[in-house]
Amino acid sequence: MLRTLFGAILAWAMMSVGAFAQQPPSPERLALAREVMMLSGGEAAFTGVMEAMRPMMIQDLRQRGLSEDVAQRFVTMFIEEFSQEAPEFIELGAIAYANAFTDEELRGIAAFLRTPAGHAMVEHQGEIAAAMARAGAVIGEQAAARVAARMQVSPPHQP
Repeated sequence: MLRTLFGAILAWAMMSVGAFAQQPPSPERLALAREVMMLSGGEAAFTGVMEAMRPMMIQDLRQRGLSEDVAQRFVTMFIEEFSQEAPEFIELGAIAYANAFTDEELRGIAAFLRTPAGHAMVEHQGEIAAAMARAGAVIGEQAAARVAARMQVSPPHQP
């Protein structure tokens, strides 16, 4: 799981490098995209996802042989370090939004996020993300068990 998290972070970082390689968005579009990032939860969403992933990261480290104390300490320190990057995350997210959407679309997204339904969506996104992460972990475990069973039936050929 931790490997998956680091892989996702690396992929995100690689995409952000690609975002910088594109033509920079206009200052107006970037300002609008920043507003969308902030309306969509901004830094709170960023840290909320990390906190939601805390139990899975600890479990992964425990399965790798770390003590409960060391796993807890590592994850706490990791989240602290990762959280320091929230402003950069918001800026890179704004660039991604600015490159993905037109000004009109960004205005529409911002308008929706200002509505009661938009507020409710933002309010519940952390619990939805946590539920989706748990669902992904369960599905991943099920898939891994099926692969292990298939591998026992048909082991790889040794050269």
